[in-house]
Amino acid sequence: MADGAIALLPPGMDAYAGYVDDSGIGVTFPGIVVAFPDARYLSISVHGNPALCADVEHGAMTDWTGYPVGYCSVADVMAQVAAHGRPKRLWTAHYTETPHICGPGTCAFPGLMFDVDGTQWHSGAYDESLLNDDFFDFEGSDMALAISSDGCTIAGISPSGHLLVFSADPDKGYGVRWQPSQGVSVSDVTDGIGGTPPYTLAP
Repeated sequence: MADGAIALLPPGMDAYAGYVDDSGIGVTFPGIVVAFPDARYLSISVHGNPALCADVEHGAMTDWTGYPVGYCSVADVMAQVAAHGRPKRLWTAHYTETPHICGPGTCAFPGLMFDVDGTQWHSGAYDESLLNDDFFDFEGSDMALAISSDGCTIAGISPSGHLLVFSADPDKGYGVRWQPSQGVSVSDVTDGIGGTPPYTLAP
């Protein structure tokens, strides 16, 4: 799996990860879906918006509760799991420049007592991760996102059960280079559709 600025991502990867909110390189999730239609996708939030993965590190989130995937540095794994439990899929950052999935029998990082589900092992023009074959078996979770074919509208369920819709102007080609400063709007449509949260999205 690769993640990073869309223009720098290599073709032919099995999966791509992208951000649903401002990660410093902009909102990239809609763009990877449009650019790589035959791959698997992992949506990441750094600010608590609907996504499959919570980015838990300095300057991002502090807790992955409510998200099926949690991401953090391998150095923080034990403390985060002790504080918040283990998510359905645990994704670590450990930049050894050797493909591996962190665990006692692989990288043997000091203090790591169990295997994780995927590891970001390379950082450069883009980041690359190695994932277990069953990494995406959690799909269908309430935190999954629905996305329009042009990449300009995405919808998802927040951890508190609110339905949020993110939209951009389709006439300006935001599908593959969507930036928060380019007229993207975020709407909480929970009250408008009636009923009581939490809502769910069909797979």
